[in-house]
Amino acid sequence: MKGYDLLTQYGWSDPYQKVSDLEVMSNAYYGFSDFESSIRFFKEAEAVKLPAPSDQYPRNLLNNIGLCYLKMEQYDSAVHYLTQAVEAAKMSKDLSGSHLPPATLGMHVIK
Repeated sequence: MKGYDLLTQYGWSDPYQKVSDLEVMSNAYYGFSDFESSIRFFKEAEAVKLPAPSDQYPRNLLNNIGLCYLKMEQYDSAVHYLTQAVEAAKMSKDLSGSHLPPATLGMHVIK
């Protein structure tokens, strides 16, 4: 966490860069199967207020948090975040990926 500590000590001048850096850290922890740390950084990224968020934000963050909870077999939390991801997609009128969270959940439940 030394890199994160340095980044928070000096701060980010660009909120978009902060979200990007936090997503990179989250994805790294996800790859290490450290889902609790991954969730921590995804939630921190989600809390950043962007001046002009993209259509995929916060849908992707919410979806990724849901995936972490799925991996930890915390299904109530997974359903909560995956449902939020679908709602975020609907609100932004970005329905291209709105089917992914429920499909992801279904695939994990079937296993």
